[in-house]
Amino acid sequence: MRKITNTEKILFAQTPEEEERILKEIIQVDPTNVIACIRLGNLLRERGDYTDALKLHKSLLVEPVAEFKKEIYVSMIKDCIRAKKDKLAVPFVKELQKVASKDCNILEFLYKFYEEFSYWDEAIELRKRILSLKGKTDNESLAILYAIWGNSLIGAGDTERGMKQFKEALVLDKVCLPALVLLGDFYYESGEEQKGIELWQQVVENLPAYAFVAFERLEKAYYVGHNYSNLLSLYTSFLKHHPDNVHVLVRLAEIYEKMGEDEEAIDLLERAGDVSPSNLLIMKTLFKFYYNNNRYEDMFKKGAELFSLPSPQYKDFKCCKCGMQFTKFDFRCSNCKNWLTIK
Repeated sequence: MRKITNTEKILFAQTPEEEERILKEIIQVDPTNVIACIRLGNLLRERGDYTDALKLHKSLLVEPVAEFKKEIYVSMIKDCIRAKKDKLAVPFVKELQKVASKDCNILEFLYKFYEEFSYWDEAIELRKRILSLKGKTDNESLAILYAIWGNSLIGAGDTERGMKQFKEALVLDKVCLPALVLLGDFYYESGEEQKGIELWQQVVENLPAYAFVAFERLEKAYYVGHNYSNLLSLYTSFLKHHPDNVHVLVRLAEIYEKMGEDEEAIDLLERAGDVSPSNLLIMKTLFKFYYNNNRYEDMFKKGAELFSLPSPQYKDFKCCKCGMQFTKFDFRCSNCKNWLTIK
């Protein structure tokens, strides 16, 4: 009868504990079995023994194991990430980058590390390297990275370098959303309000799908400056070209409410409700308006619609890549890690 190989034993293991026991037996017989050591370390990491996993993986570099260096470094980096020690991983990342300088799969893994832990300078250089190896260009994604890096530098007090990155972002992509929004924030908060407003207006004009990001800021600016007519004009003009924009319909309705023009507000909210029939905010606001204006038949109808909903699961924003919902907008989805997918 043929003897079962070590590989087969591992494949036949029913539980991680059984696989771990088999791997330890293999390593006890042959301590130089690098593949078994890597896998055992990975199992240790998966069960939370980050220190032992890293120690085991690191020990493999003592011997001349050039054939498995990539796998070892990848495992060590993952050990550090799971242990939430990104700074400890940086030297391993640098070494792996040298070993796998033309391996796009490995470089993508390293790029995600730099991006996840906000090493923006390194992330940009590595993204350029990957694009070069693939023979591609992607100015839009690079512009996003430059803008986020610039904002990080300004937040750390390095305004000069931060502004340089923002400018680079807008050279690569003149309608880069993070650059226009965040640079607008910087100007506005630094006392150059008009410069900030002009950048936010560019978002409204050129990126209507993300106009809500700029409107939030423009509202604040116009309210502070008591320029209510400008805000009303801005919304009205936008709706002429984008009549189904729920955010603007609701915000304009709120303005009409403050002006005491309830019928105008109701009309706008009903239009918004036709576009987004399960939006709880719209439904509840309409319910209130109907009650205040003695439209009881409409109020009872809207109340029935509200109670018929299975559960209040609606949130303001949703990632169009992974479907995750959020109560707050961000430039990057925290779930799938894609940029500009939340709307």
